[in-house]
Amino acid sequence: MDITELYIKNGYVTSGAFLPNNQNLTDGVVLIQVVEGEIEKIELAGLTRLQPGYVRSRLKKAASTPLNQKRLEEALQLLQLDPLIQRVNAELSAGSTSGRNILQVKITEAPAFHGGVFTANNQSPSIGSMQAGVFLVHDNLLGFGDRLATEYGTSKRVVSFGLSVKFKFISLASQ
Repeated sequence: MDITELYIKNGYVTSGAFLPNNQNLTDGVVLIQVVEGEIEKIELAGLTRLQPGYVRSRLKKAASTPLNQKRLEEALQLLQLDPLIQRVNAELSAGSTSGRNILQVKITEAPAFHGGVFTANNQSPSIGSMQAGVFLVHDNLLGFGDRLATEYGTSKRVVSFGLSVKFKFISLASQ
């Protein structure tokens, strides 16, 4: 099995080995040049509310050198599971030199606003065990995966109102 086949068999599809041209073989030494694939740049498209650093931080580890197809696919699948993202399309293309690649990622963001009505029967009977209400949520208000939620509920003797803010802490160094 040759070196390139071994790389490809192990998921390093942009890595390989070759024999450079014009080698002087008089001394009996053959030079084999190995190129380990890497991501030269990540190009993002389709972002309207999400910050680029939010997406890049989730792809950064998978895009390490040497580039492994399985690791990259897993990172893209995890990104697809993010509730702020509706769809992810990615394409790997040749970069500026051999072994360097450009990862083009097209993101379709999920709708930011959602809401609904609810009923619950978990209240104390002294205040009215049945509760009904409405809620409204805005995901990604600031572009970093944050969430602002408000809720209004009423039962026999109580009116409740809730407001919550959630933030995700991520590395923004890759912006």
